[in-house]
Parts: sequence; structure tokens; C-alpha cells
Amino acid sequence: MEPVTPRDILARNVRQLIDKEGRSVRAWALAKGLDVRLIDRITKASHAVTIDKIDEVAAAVGVPAWQLLLPDFEPGVHIDAPITQADRELLARLKGLLGQG
Repeated sequence: MEPVTPRDILARNVRQLIDKEGRSVRAWALAKGLDVRLIDRITKASHAVTIDKIDEVAAAVGVPAWQLLLPDFEPGVHIDAPITQADRELLARLKGLLGQG
């Protein structure tokens, strides 16, 4: 089932980052200097997460925070490639929601 809410999308994207490194949630969070409980809650999509916490996770993995909310996020893939106008509009909305635009 495809993620349908920003919380679900964030959970899937963070799980992808963890899976890419082949670590447990705990080991991954500790290696990134993040709170284990925060990452556990994010990956389970069980609690609301503030923009500040999304920023914290994004900084730890070296991506802009809004990228963690992209439905087609792929760890390690730069999105500087040509994109459609619809994609640009979506990115602008996400940036606006995160206070980056």
C-alpha cells in the first residue's frame, strides 16, 4: 500500500534510509546522533513530528528536510535532474510548508 499521508511518507523514507545501511532502528539512530525513540516513532508513523524534528533527521542524513516528504524519495539520488512543472509546484508547496520557500 502506498503511503497516503505526509506522516506515512516520512516513515517510509526514513525506513528506506535505515534499510539502505542494513542497521536496526536503534543502531542507525545512535550512529546518526538521533534520539532512538524519535526515530522509532517516525518509522512507525505513530506520532506527530514537528518540522524541527524533520530538520534534525534531514541534517543527520545530509538532505534538505523537504526531500524526506517526497513520495518518490530515493536515498542517495540527487533531485537536481530535470523535473516537470507539476513536480516543481509540488516541491514549492513542500518547501512552503517547511518554511523554506
